[in-house]
Amino acid sequence: MHEVNSSTAEAARWAKAERRARGIADHGLGKALTRYFTLYFPAILLVLMAGGAVASSLIFGLAWNDPTSFQLGFLLAGIGTLILGLVYNAYRIRPAAEVGTLSVLMALESDEQKKVRRQILRKILPETTQLAVSRAAAVQLRKSLATSLMILPMLLFCVTSNLFAVSGGLWWLVASAIPFSLIAAVQVIREFRSAGQFLRETEDGPALKTDDHQ
Repeated sequence: MHEVNSSTAEAARWAKAERRARGIADHGLGKALTRYFTLYFPAILLVLMAGGAVASSLIFGLAWNDPTSFQLGFLLAGIGTLILGLVYNAYRIRPAAEVGTLSVLMALESDEQKKVRRQILRKILPETTQLAVSRAAAVQLRKSLATSLMILPMLLFCVTSNLFAVSGGLWWLVASAIPFSLIAAVQVIREFRSAGQFLRETEDGPALKTDDHQ
């Protein structure tokens, strides 16, 4: 009797997750992200870094290669890329995916969530029986990671700007934060690409419309 109740509860959880998965779709998150980092991001970065050097010269009378000029340049780059990233996220990233209002995986238990996530990240083979739920979760994950990638450059630039304002042991402390920031960014990119690969590999299964998974 206990096994029957457990099986019924499990079926109910997956049915709820499937209902939440309806309508979720990736309409080109990969393309939107690629366009941002190959076109808009380099352009605004160049303008802001140059603007920092010019502002330092005009306001503080500093040479372009003065440490304060670099500090201001990286700080402006951090603020500018944050603003650009948030605007781009609102007008390009968000419309590139239908993610629903609730997390698909919230309907499942912790061990079930972990199993689905491992499938999405291609650590284990996907199960075809609940493919609609797994693919919907992959789309939601990619949307979340894409938003994170809009913000991460700001953190890196702001940390780097502090390198020109401190010295001694504090300089090494700040410098040590940069590799961790880069590692975090690489991990986010890897998970984004893994989820896209999962969607490509399961494209022929019963599920969601997906226009682009690069």
